Amino acid sequence: MSTPTVIRPSEPSSGPVGPGGGPGGHGPGDGGSVRRPDGSSSGDGGSGRRPGSSSPAGGGSTSPAVTGAELAVIARRELVSTPVGDLDTAVEVLERLNKLQVLGTFLQRGMEAMTSLRSSQFMILKAIECEVDHPRHIGRKVGMETGAVELTLVSLREKGLVTTRSDRGHVVAAALTDTGRAILTQAEAMQIRATDALLQRAEPSEVAEVLDLLDRAVESVHAIIGLRDDDEDLAARTGATGSPLPGHGPTVC
Repeated sequence: MSTPTVIRPSEPSSGPVGPGGGPGGHGPGDGGSVRRPDGSSSGDGGSGRRPGSSSPAGGGSTSPAVTGAELAVIARRELVSTPVGDLDTAVEVLERLNKLQVLGTFLQRGMEAMTSLRSSQFMILKAIECEVDHPRHIGRKVGMETGAVELTLVSLREKGLVTTRSDRGHVVAAALTDTGRAILTQAEAMQIRATDALLQRAEPSEVAEVLDLLDRAVESVHAIIGLRDDDEDLAARTGATGSPLPGHGPTVC
């Protein structure tokens, strides 16, 4: 197997360094700067403001909040630029993750057969349950184009699972019907039961070990790309359209 080419991200531009170590900042940041795909920076170390805030703290310069899609690009760039320490082990881990993804696909097909819900429909229903009702906002949350969301909402409306409100020929709001809420609850229950059935085949100590490993893996990724909890919340709200590990799962409110 050939060694994958390691692509290095561009070096950060020179400039004044804030008190917290963030590039180009004069505000009282803590150094938690997030570099955008175009080379600009966003974060506390630069402007002294938190993602999503409308004004800087401490007189720093104002810059747009980093979006979920930009965070996804940053994550890919930083992960790809990390030198490979143990290629064989990395490949083995990826093989196992791929097997889990295949199992998840079978689970998804089973859910579709029993509820007649495709994964995209399930995620849209879940987003509406989380009080996200405009197609554009739903699309950002689940990683779909607005037009595709509108078409899916029309399909769900024909099934009697949602009601919609339109303006000038476009859907501008959606709400769950009682039937839609019942179907969504059934689909979530199937996912939980299937996962629980797998967990029952393992010892409690093994489950605890897996959870610990997953937690540490998440923390490691956070450290590699400099992601903070509020950045992760922002990505969930605005909908990072890409993910290092593709797959479908319940949308978290």
